[in-house]
Amino acid sequence: SVQQLSRCEVKVLRVLYPASAALLAGWSAVLATCLGELLRTSLRYPGVPAFNTYLTSPHEVLFLLLGATVPLPVQVHLLTRSLCFFEAQAVLPIFYVGFVATAVGASGVFFGTFRWECYTWQLAPLLGGLALAVLGALMLTCLRRALPKGAGSVEPASGGDADGPEDADD
Repeated sequence: SVQQLSRCEVKVLRVLYPASAALLAGWSAVLATCLGELLRTSLRYPGVPAFNTYLTSPHEVLFLLLGATVPLPVQVHLLTRSLCFFEAQAVLPIFYVGFVATAVGASGVFFGTFRWECYTWQLAPLLGGLALAVLGALMLTCLRRALPKGAGSVEPASGGDADGPEDADD
C-alpha cells in the first residue's frame, strides 16, 4: 500500500511506474515497426535476394515478435497500477512524454528519419510538443492544488424529483 511509504518513495513511484511503462511501450512500438518493415519488404520484393537477406534467420523474427509482444502485459500492469495509486493528471503526461520520446526518437535514429542537415527543424516540433504536454500537466496540477477543498465538486441533490431542482419562482 502507498500509505506505508515515505513521501520521497511515493514521489519516486509516481514517476517510476508511468516512465517504465512508457519505455516498454516505446520499445514495443519500435520493434513492431521493425517487424512490419521486414515483412513489408519481404512481401514486396519476394524474388530479389538483396531484400530477402534481412530475413536470414527465424531467430531474428522471433526476437522481434517476442520483443514487440511480451512487454505489453507488463506495460498495461504498470500503467494500471500507477493509475490505481496516483491521479491521472500526473501519470498520463509522464507516460505520454516518455512514450513519444522513446518511440519517435528511437524510430528517428534507427530508421534514419532524423537527418543531420535539418535536424533542428525536425527536432524542434517534437520537443515543443513534449514541452507543451508537460506544461499542460503542470498547469492542471497547480490548478487543482489552488482550488479550495471541495470546490468544483458536484454534490447530489437531496430529495426533489428526478428532473432536477424546481424553479423557486413557481
